[in-house]
Amino acid sequence: MSTTEILIIAAVVVVAIVVIAFLGRRRRTEQLRHRFGPEYARAVEESGGAAKAEHALAEREKRVRKYPLKSLSSEERQRFAGAWEQAQARFVDSPADATAAADDLLGQVMSARGYPQAPFDQRLEDLSVEHAGAVQGYRAAHEVVVRRTRGEATTEDMRQAIINYRRMFEELVGDPGVGRAPAAAAPVTEPVAAQPETGPVADATSEPVADRTEPLPVEAGNGSGPKAERIRFGP
Repeated sequence: MSTTEILIIAAVVVVAIVVIAFLGRRRRTEQLRHRFGPEYARAVEESGGAAKAEHALAEREKRVRKYPLKSLSSEERQRFAGAWEQAQARFVDSPADATAAADDLLGQVMSARGYPQAPFDQRLEDLSVEHAGAVQGYRAAHEVVVRRTRGEATTEDMRQAIINYRRMFEELVGDPGVGRAPAAAAPVTEPVAAQPETGPVADATSEPVADRTEPLPVEAGNGSGPKAERIRFGP
């Protein structure tokens, strides 16, 4: 084999290696984008580049795979569901207490699922591996709790925080799957103020009215005066 032929073969091999590496990295990028959703873009922005972000996200995956994650038992689900109902009900008289209780409850659920005690930023990173669709809302809700301690959060802020906490809560408690990595989920429907009935009142001879599946409206107040507008906590 001549020197020229050897050089041609070597060049072909090098090109093939470069192409395979490029395609492999591109595939990995698409996998991470699908797994982490909006968290991928956030990691790129915070890291200053895709390569660093992808390395950091891969490290999250490795770390979380080492955790002894488990499903909740039916008894644990019932207990946490009851605790959530109590926390949400407190919103009527004290939105601040309700959001603080919801924030604390999420930490308890994480511990029960097998996540370690850690600073909040790491908790977000850990949750993003399996629950990327709800992490941004969880982050926003926690920021409301922090702002509330400084007197900067409004009742509307805390109402939205409860909605975001509920979404994260439902993923951790309502979904028994472990090791599942969903794509970014659709956002929770924005709660709307209850509207007064404008149609005719049905009498005994009217056709039965279809059951409503939406939750009953809840009155929000600040605990020190008249009740505020009636609101619903999501769909």
